[in-house]
Amino acid sequence: MNLFCCEKFIKSIPREKKEYIERFLLKFKEELDNTDQGIFGTSRGSQTKEFQGTDNLFEFRVSDGERIIFTYNNMLANLRDGEESGIFLIEYVSHDDQNRRAKEYAGEELANFEKVLNKIDFEPNRIEEFNVKDEEIDVYSQYFDLEKTVSYMIEYPHEGETIYEAARINAEQFKYVQDLQPLLLTGGAGSGKTLVAIHKANAYRRYEGQVAYFALSKYLSK
Repeated sequence: MNLFCCEKFIKSIPREKKEYIERFLLKFKEELDNTDQGIFGTSRGSQTKEFQGTDNLFEFRVSDGERIIFTYNNMLANLRDGEESGIFLIEYVSHDDQNRRAKEYAGEELANFEKVLNKIDFEPNRIEEFNVKDEEIDVYSQYFDLEKTVSYMIEYPHEGETIYEAARINAEQFKYVQDLQPLLLTGGAGSGKTLVAIHKANAYRRYEGQVAYFALSKYLSK
């Protein structure tokens, strides 16, 4: 099963938590790969909850004080073929974040909200719901279109890489990566030229072996 995350997710992880969350996600990805039941076949299954009033926004428990907000790939716009089966991580939130947000949720007492969030002994085949404001859902809904956010595939890293470095490309970019003919690619800043070039170099490498990549930036060359 594919496991993606958006840039918001990466930025939401505190620096001191980064290594810990990476280890957690690699274990989570391994569990997903070894089951045909999706998240309910993993250790997070009985700890998954749905945002009330939606059919596309969920969270699961990482630890007593940590949650990850996510949706399913088949609820995203502009997927490529073969990407429908998967989970898309949107944001890491700490217990403090939940308390702060809980106080803003209309009609919910903080104690009741915490009771719902921390309840983990419900039936594994039933998803618990909790209340959120419509504005909160609107904030997250902007990440449901893969053309509008930078996203990454979480996979086992190669030497010297982190698990977030496999930046995802969209369907149009992927078409040019698959075409191994020579290509002159132009575009403005931030249009994805470098990302396509890196993916294309990797595609050449798979077919031809060694590939030379030249760039004016030492960072990009690295």
